[in-house]
Amino acid sequence: MQFECVSRTHVGLKRQINEDSILVEGRRGLWVVADGMGGHEAGEVASAAVVDALRELPENSNLDELA
Repeated sequence: MQFECVSRTHVGLKRQINEDSILVEGRRGLWVVADGMGGHEAGEVASAAVVDALRELPENSNLDELA
């Protein structure tokens, strides 16, 4: 099955920076939204680390088994 999607995040009304991170790899069936937990220290670092780690999964990984 093929998916077409669009993604974006928004800083919101209370924060100066957007702490959320997203990853879209539709051909792999992998969509990630990592919420930066606004108000907590370095939320943008934590959400980026999650997305970076998932991006590094081997291309041929069985995502169902990993979950």
